[in-house]
Amino acid sequence: MLKLLEGSTRASLLVALTQREVQGRYKGSWLGLGWSLLGPMLMLLLYTLVFTEVMRARWPGISEQGGRTGFALMVYCGMLVHGWMAEILVLSPQALIRQSNYVKKVVFPLPLLPVVGVLAAGVNALIGLSLLLVLNAILGSGLHWSAIALPLVWLPLLLLGLGLAWLLTALGTYLRDIAQLTGFAATALLFASPVLYPASAVPAFLRPWMHLNPLTWLIESTRAVLLLGQWPDLGQWLLMLSLSTLLAFFGFWFFRRVQKGFADVL
Repeated sequence: MLKLLEGSTRASLLVALTQREVQGRYKGSWLGLGWSLLGPMLMLLLYTLVFTEVMRARWPGISEQGGRTGFALMVYCGMLVHGWMAEILVLSPQALIRQSNYVKKVVFPLPLLPVVGVLAAGVNALIGLSLLLVLNAILGSGLHWSAIALPLVWLPLLLLGLGLAWLLTALGTYLRDIAQLTGFAATALLFASPVLYPASAVPAFLRPWMHLNPLTWLIESTRAVLLLGQWPDLGQWLLMLSLSTLLAFFGFWFFRRVQKGFADVL
């Protein structure tokens, strides 16, 4: 019974901290949570104009008539996945540094703090997802039954994000330079992942290397279930789920392993 009560208390604490984190990011702004939609939309508009009008890029398999709209929806799918991961990479190394007061409290469950960042980034992704579904229903290919598989596709993304958050939070607490490296990594990941282009557009000799990037499968599968009406491949999903679960366990273990020294460096 005590374990159940403790679990319920931590769940309530996690929800409260996540809500505060989301609200705190837009505190004092006129649009509030609206920025989680407006920001990606402005970037999407910029990318679409540059690639379709300036560079005359076209997405393979999309007709000329639906070129701009199709391109925008495909890119926006990739931006949702990349945006979630990029936010984790950028914010996790300073998760404890920004809230060092919690470290001094012996009874506070510190592993929850990286989880708060992952969930807050997930809230932004879900808001963007709702916009994508509306746009696709009105301007794109419509709603597909395969969209109900998206939670399965994003489950490895969640576990991958948790594993990285625990690792980067622990490392970033001791090595402050980690925050600078992850900022660069988030930007590099935008171009090293099939966000602005399909994986099929990559030269054949580079594709094996691209598929080592876990975002490749996550982005391509998100597009498949939402925009193309295709179900995810079970074998690849099981592989992604297994690898991301291992990373999540390892990240949690590493965080707990080095947790005792946090107070000494903050």
